[in-house]
Amino acid sequence: MVVFPKYFGIAMTFGLNKEQRNLVTVAGVDGHNKLFLGFRCWMPSKQRVVYQWAIGVALPTLVSKKVTQRNRVVSSDGELALVESSIESTINAPDGPLRNSKFRQDYYHLVKQSWQKLMAAGSPATADKVHGGHCN
Repeated sequence: MVVFPKYFGIAMTFGLNKEQRNLVTVAGVDGHNKLFLGFRCWMPSKQRVVYQWAIGVALPTLVSKKVTQRNRVVSSDGELALVESSIESTINAPDGPLRNSKFRQDYYHLVKQSWQKLMAAGSPATADKVHGGHCN
């Protein structure tokens, strides 16, 4: 993340361990357009303050505040409002570690997943299920 700080992707995975704790993963993109893992954190609870700590304190402590301040775009899957609000509060802080960043929802969740749902809703197989296989 020190060499390629311009983009961070933050993803949330739900309940992967026996304790059903959430895992926050921060990744970057290198000069060969390959993803690399920058930070992972098992979340001790689902409270907003924990996510704000992980993104606003732990991340800049581990990779350095100078690196996080060089970041320009942070994208997330947008599946959990806690993560988004934690990122945005860190971005909006005047001396925050991500103050030079813009928050964006990732391509898959913003465009591709919505397009797939739209296409599935308009397919003949789905229409048969909705109308019980009868033509109106």
